[in-house]
Amino acid sequence: MGDQDEGGGGFVIIQGARAKVRLQGITFLNASETAVVVSKKAGLSKDGNPALEQVFCECHFFSNNGGEGGAIRADSRTRVHIESSVFSHNYSTLGTGNTDNSGVGGGAIHNNAESMNVWFSTFDNNSAQIGVIYTHPESTLFISQNTFLLGDDEREYESAAVYVYAEDISSFVDYGGNRGYDRNGGEDRDFIYCNGVYVNNEDECIPFGDIPSTSGRENDSSGRECIDAQGVFRSHLRTLKRC
Repeated sequence: MGDQDEGGGGFVIIQGARAKVRLQGITFLNASETAVVVSKKAGLSKDGNPALEQVFCECHFFSNNGGEGGAIRADSRTRVHIESSVFSHNYSTLGTGNTDNSGVGGGAIHNNAESMNVWFSTFDNNSAQIGVIYTHPESTLFISQNTFLLGDDEREYESAAVYVYAEDISSFVDYGGNRGYDRNGGEDRDFIYCNGVYVNNEDECIPFGDIPSTSGRENDSSGRECIDAQGVFRSHLRTLKRC
């Protein structure tokens, strides 16, 4: 059983030019501010080398809340790797009712890092007005083999699995195997969830791109099969393509 931090404020702030932190097997519970903050330039030395990577492995973030990211906030000029972790019932306290969504959001993760990897992790009922993972235009997000369970009746926020605040999806890389599910089925409500990547300036939800051998698929214009509203379709050229 891993260590546990519980209750009151945030728990960890990673900062300093020599910072190289690995958090493994830790549960972060009921933080009233973002549970873990990777501060600007953490791990970035003055010798011009890339910033050292901050690693989260087999961690569990449950019921944490913060203005920008309930569980993790990664500031600019940092590098972050998240793997085999669980994010449950975290939420962002900013963004509700705002007309300009820049700089807010991220029910679980608020990403302003230079680069962030999120692999083999589960996101269950994390809430924000504009995304479970929120990514700035200056950041690059790499995701693979993650599961997003959306739909929380208690917080009726319009949200996406991944929200990219940019003119296009150049700051987002889908390595495949990501899934998004709306557990409420989208019925009897006046809000929706994006089970994929929402691109701000295109006002469009691009669903995730794992293509299973199950029913309920549609063909795109090229004849390839897409999952209806469940993924980003990748052609054999490894380029993103809307279903």
